Amino acid sequence: MIPELDLSRYGVELPLIAGLDPGSVKRLLAEDLTNIILPTQQLKNAPGAYLQGLADWEMDSDAYIADVVEKRIHKLTNFLSKVSLAVMQTFGAHSEPLAFQNLAEDSHCGAQRPLLIHHPAGPHVAKFADPRPYMLLAEVLRQLSQGIGIDMTPPPMIADPGHRWYFLPYLAPFKGTAYDLDAFMFASGALTAAAYCLRMVDLHLENVLVWKGLPVIIDPECMLYHFESEDAPTRLRNTGLLSHDHHFSALRGGDTSITPMFSMGLNLCRDGTLGYYKSVKDNTNRIKEPSTGRLADPADYRDIFLAGYEMTILWFERKKDLVGDIIGTIVEDDFRIRFLVRKTRHYASVIHTLNLPCLFGHEFWINGVKNGFLSSGSFLEKRPIEATVAAEWGDMTARDVPYFWVQAGDNTLCHHTGPVQKLTLKANAKTQALLGIKTLSGNCLGEHRQVLESFFNQTATEGAARLQKFG
Repeated sequence: MIPELDLSRYGVELPLIAGLDPGSVKRLLAEDLTNIILPTQQLKNAPGAYLQGLADWEMDSDAYIADVVEKRIHKLTNFLSKVSLAVMQTFGAHSEPLAFQNLAEDSHCGAQRPLLIHHPAGPHVAKFADPRPYMLLAEVLRQLSQGIGIDMTPPPMIADPGHRWYFLPYLAPFKGTAYDLDAFMFASGALTAAAYCLRMVDLHLENVLVWKGLPVIIDPECMLYHFESEDAPTRLRNTGLLSHDHHFSALRGGDTSITPMFSMGLNLCRDGTLGYYKSVKDNTNRIKEPSTGRLADPADYRDIFLAGYEMTILWFERKKDLVGDIIGTIVEDDFRIRFLVRKTRHYASVIHTLNLPCLFGHEFWINGVKNGFLSSGSFLEKRPIEATVAAEWGDMTARDVPYFWVQAGDNTLCHHTGPVQKLTLKANAKTQALLGIKTLSGNCLGEHRQVLESFFNQTATEGAARLQKFG
């Protein structure tokens, strides 16, 4: 339930965006601004004794929030204007304002996030990223489908010629009953092998859906990825389809009856302290056993999963020239590959902390948060340099999760504000990907099978024991 936010208190008027439904605009703003405003709003509404002598804090907090909200509204307005332009250029003019829904908790690059557009042509998801990674995956899977006898081709997309956005048909949560579990598990094995060969990461539960009874990747922006170690366990477990703990994998994770997944937020507790609240997230992205209604576990279908995996690796070995040609054609030098400097939940925790009322107006405490962040680790081989940290901190103070990328023909870490850091990579992403395909051999299957068997053999008890150390 989104609380009613009084934006006028902060001198903000609801923006009117051509072609977009005002009610949808208002709802997006409320969802976006809740975590910024709600903690302070709740503190102000707490028993009066708790706020005695805090008149200065009230003035500081109002000024702090007004500044953050004003900047956030500006970014949201610019983003929604871009949405309106994208819809117009993609689908043409429409007579009625279009309703839309937010599909993500986090935003990047100036409040951008995927939106579900309710268009007369059918519901579509607008994604503001380079469409070429999806093109590459779709073409490789189309060719693979002809070689392994099962149609792995993902849904068609409509791409911006300037590579600024693309639209996918909306895939509602899968609730079908007429599906072939053997085919699904075979396709899951094939998709895992394709993800390995295309050097993909970040394929978590939200990025892998069920479509027509088969698994489909909807967000392949982390492909042709650089790995510090090229060994099979590292690359397979970092796909996200597998994981170091199967509760977090797209193949076996998301069983909320065993390990609940939570959305996190801030809330004022009854004793007047501020803390996190948890709400269980339902997972609708995995397929179920028709007889029991429980999530189907690939570990129970490992033979057919492994058959799909091995057949796909051997197809890539046979078709390495074809795959190389596809990469050479689609992967231009400015092809964007998302680069993960730190975990999204790491950034999100800092953003939540910046929303704490105790920080408002107090430079000392905000600097304490920043210093704690600076001392934390990253995925970079070397510590992030000043320009990278400045880009991260600028995004988080604007309430965006920092977003970086590299271009396929270069080793420079980029941000929407410009280039920030030169990376010490062995080769650029395109060269590394072509070399990986050229040298791929079916001789790797023995080692890969061991990694997959180890992943399947991990029991729910083992996984739960691992999770205890995280609280």
